[in-house]
Amino acid sequence: MRTSTAVAVIALAIFGSSGPANAQLGGILGGARDLLGHILPVPHYRHHRPAPHAVAPRAAAPQPQAVAPQPQTRDSAAAQSAPQPNSASLATQSTFASLAAWPTAYQDVVGFALWPDDYGPRVRDRGFDVIANTILARRQRAETTGSAGNTLNGDGCGAAVDANWPSDRLQQSSDPAQAEDVNRLQAVVAQSAQNIGAACKKASTAPERLNSLISTLWAVRDGGNGIREPVKTLVADAKPTNVASDAAPAANANADPGQQQAAPAPDANADQNRQQACGAANIGASERMVREIEQRVRPNERQRPALEGLRTASTDMAKLLMASCMQPVAPTPLARLDAADDQLATLNYAALTVRIALNQLYASLDNGQKARLNAAAP
Repeated sequence: MRTSTAVAVIALAIFGSSGPANAQLGGILGGARDLLGHILPVPHYRHHRPAPHAVAPRAAAPQPQAVAPQPQTRDSAAAQSAPQPNSASLATQSTFASLAAWPTAYQDVVGFALWPDDYGPRVRDRGFDVIANTILARRQRAETTGSAGNTLNGDGCGAAVDANWPSDRLQQSSDPAQAEDVNRLQAVVAQSAQNIGAACKKASTAPERLNSLISTLWAVRDGGNGIREPVKTLVADAKPTNVASDAAPAANANADPGQQQAAPAPDANADQNRQQACGAANIGASERMVREIEQRVRPNERQRPALEGLRTASTDMAKLLMASCMQPVAPTPLARLDAADDQLATLNYAALTVRIALNQLYASLDNGQKARLNAAAP
C-alpha cells in the first residue's frame, strides 16, 4: 500500500495535477508501479532482507561510444582554445570518493530512525544536491557529533560515523538491563560502516563519480536494513525517553514498534512550506548543475541536444525527489527506517536515470571539454 501511495505522489509530482496527464493517471500509475517496483522496496521484503550475496547483480554502466571526428566550427574552435584546467586541479579528480557529496549518509539514516528531531533534516533534505555535487566533484564536510576518523580515511572514502555511536548516546538514557540490546546495535552499525567503507570507490571522471555513488548508496541501504532487528528489539524494551518511539504507549510493552499510529491533523501551511522548500532544493540543484556543466564544456551546436537531454532528465528526477522530500516524518523507528530506505532507493533511481543522459553528453565531448567537466569544483 505504501509503495502505491509513493508511486501516486511521484506521478503527480512529475506530470502535474491537471490537464491530459491527470485524465490518464490510471495508466501512468500502472506503468510507474511496474517500473519502480524493481527499485523501491516492497514492505514485506523488509523483514526478510536477503543476504548481500543474494542480491541480483546490477547492470554495468554503459560505456561511452567513440564519436566520429567533427568538422571544426566557431564553437568548437573556441572550446579548444579555452584555458585548460591546471595539473593541480586535474590531480584532485582521482581523490573524489563515492560519498564525498554526502559523507554522513549512514549515520544520518541510523540517527533519523532513533532521533528524528535531530537527524530528520539531514536525511529528508537530501535529494538532487547529492547527484549534482557528485557529478561536479563538489565535496561536503562530514558534520558528525564527534570524531569520525575510524571510518572515514584521509581520502574521504568510507562512512562518516562517530566512534562508539550510537551506543554512547543510548547509554545515557537506557536502562542497564538494555546494555545487551545497545551493544548488539553498536556492533551492527560498526560492521555496516566498515562494509560501506569497503564499497567506497574513488573516481576521476564525472560518469565514474556517478557510478561510484550509485554502488555505494546500495551499501548504505544494506546497512540501514541491517539494523532493523536490533532496533526492533531495542525499541520493544526501551523506556519512552530512550528512543523516539512516538507511537506506542509506555505501558503497552507488547506494541509493535513499527506499527503506524494515527497521525495528527495535517497543517496546510506547514505542508505548503515543505513543498516550497523541497521544490527549491531539488529543482534548484538540478538547474544549477546543468548551468555549471554548460559553462564548463561550452557545447557546440551538435552537442547541445545531448545537454538538453541531460537538462530534461535532471528536471524530471528533481521532481521525483521533491515528492520523496515532501513525505511526513513517520511516527516510529521502524517506519522511519522504511522511509529512509525509500528515499535512498529513489535517489539511486534518479542517479541511474541521470547517468544515461550524462553518458550520452560525455561521449560527445572532446578531450578538452571532458577535462573541464572532470575537474573538481572549487
